[in-house]
Amino acid sequence: MLDGCRGHDGDERDSGVSVAMPGMVARRPRAIKTAERYEVASFILGRGDLGGPEGEEVLVVCSGAGASSAVSGVAVGEEVIVVGRLVPRSAARPEDDAFELVADAVLARRGAGAVTTAAEPRIAP
Repeated sequence: MLDGCRGHDGDERDSGVSVAMPGMVARRPRAIKTAERYEVASFILGRGDLGGPEGEEVLVVCSGAGASSAVSGVAVGEEVIVVGRLVPRSAARPEDDAFELVADAVLARRGAGAVTTAAEPRIAP
């Protein structure tokens, strides 16, 4: 399965380091579609073993048209490859600074009997 994440805002798309990162979906994907039809979706990408150290996980973010459908098709524990850019994110405290993976595409390898998550409810004004 190949799902694209398009329509990144600002200069995020032009900054950061381009990567193709394999891993497992570590937490349930989240998706929001606003009343204005803007979509943002995210999930946590782990290194391959669920329940591993949290410091080795990366937040994957998709935005724009089709973002919610791109991540609603993946489930916790599913193997994926995310193609995108690593973008630094500053936190209130320097020790909490992290990287986000701004996704251009999410490729998922389906296992036998894979169950996907349902789309989350739409947010109204």
